[in-house]
Amino acid sequence: MKNIESNFKESRIYTPNQKFVKSATVTDKILANLHDEYKNNPDLFWSNLAKQEISWIKEFTNVCAGNAPDFEWFREGKLNISENCLDRHIDNENNAIIHISEDNKKQIISYKELYQKVNNFSFALKSIDIKKGSRVIIYMPTIPESIIAMLSCARLGLIHSVVFAGFSSES
Repeated sequence: MKNIESNFKESRIYTPNQKFVKSATVTDKILANLHDEYKNNPDLFWSNLAKQEISWIKEFTNVCAGNAPDFEWFREGKLNISENCLDRHIDNENNAIIHISEDNKKQIISYKELYQKVNNFSFALKSIDIKKGSRVIIYMPTIPESIIAMLSCARLGLIHSVVFAGFSSES
């Protein structure tokens, strides 16, 4: 692995509340073990983590290649970010999106509902002949539908750019 260094030194400390600490899946011991694994063999550490936490269409052979600032991570690997954001979590009981609008209306979308909405929108895009490699601009406010549009574009392999819009005068 290449030498990556940071000149940023963060000195602030934020202490989480105890309820959050008790529900955490990474304990101090697990964190120390992860840190030791990284220090002993960074390539193996990132390789194991990527294979464990990401669904790959085509698995990578190299973890990191290139020279600063042009590193290439998992160069030969191929994945679909929409699949990793949604498909892997369909049976997850957590909410995928909790959106609170400016007028304080709360909208909760489960992973299963989000998956269905993304696939419906993907079908709509395909039905108007938008296909892999097509270019799309998403010009929307920060609402759940903008996330649905982004995930649909990623699912279909569309080149997309996001322009957040529609802020009210109060914003």
